[in-house]
Parts: sequence; C-alpha cells; structure tokens
Amino acid sequence: LLADGPGLQPQRPGADGLIGDGRRVFGAASGRRRSSSVGLRCGMSGTYTKSGAGTTAVSTVFNNTNTGTLNVQSGTLSLAGGGLGTGAITVSSGATLAIPGGAFNLSTGSSLTGAGSVSVNGGALTLSAGTYNVGTTTITGGFATFNANASTGTLTLSSGGTLAGNGDFTVSGLTT
Repeated sequence: LLADGPGLQPQRPGADGLIGDGRRVFGAASGRRRSSSVGLRCGMSGTYTKSGAGTTAVSTVFNNTNTGTLNVQSGTLSLAGGGLGTGAITVSSGATLAIPGGAFNLSTGSSLTGAGSVSVNGGALTLSAGTYNVGTTTITGGFATFNANASTGTLTLSSGGTLAGNGDFTVSGLTT
C-alpha cells in the first residue's frame, strides 16, 4: 500500500489491506504500521478488513469508492471524519460500523449490508442511492437520512437522534 496524501490506497488493483485495532497494517508481509489517525481511501478492486475485538478510529475522510470492499469482521470501525461510499461495506454479526462525526454519504453503486450493527452517534449518515440492509441500526445522536429504500432488523432511536428521508425504512424486528 502507498500513503497518498491524507489517505491510503491499494498500490495496485486487487491489493488488499488490513485495518486492525489501533493500527493499520500495510501489505500482507511488510510489517509496516501507521497510526489510524490518517485518512483511508479504499478504491479500485482492493479489499480492506477490520478485525480484532477493539475499536479502530479513522478520524479523517474515508472514501470507499468504485469496486472497493470494506469488511468489518469484528470489533468497531469508527469513521469519525465522514466520507463517501460507492463500493461495498459488509458488517459481520457482532461487529459495528460507527459514524460518530462527519457526514458519510452512500450513493449510486454503494451497499452497506450484513448481520452487524450501524451506529450513528453524532455524525450524519445519508443513503442517497444503493443498498442498506443491516442487522441493527442505532441512532443515538446525529442524523440518519434514507432517501432510498432501506431495511434493518432492529432499530434504536433515542431523543438525540434523527431519522429522516423520503425512502421507505423497513424494520423487521424490534423498534425502541
């Protein structure tokens, strides 16, 4: 992987990266590590995976574009700097994608799916187009705007959170 200004991107099409707890690992065998406080751009056909039980915070803009894939397999990936999604994001059961700050926009070609959780707790999540279908959606602060049809297994909406938009938002289970 190459550092590219404020972000990271695959060095070549198909290159993969690993986002671990509190650090980012460059390449499968390089052993070079960087702080998670730098931005990350997942593009081309690369795949990035968040693993480990802890929380990894990306405090600058995160753009998951083109055919890029982000897998949140365990723990929490916190995208505090906002960004843009036009690629695939999968959140596994027991894992969480958190939007605690900034504005994260999902547009044409995007998908945010999986049995895991999405937590909007101070930032703004907007689905303009694409697919949103996750196990749990929690909105405890900030805004979640669904201008395209979306679905979740369970929904938690507190008085500090706002659910808005002109798309249908379907909850198949419990709403609190």
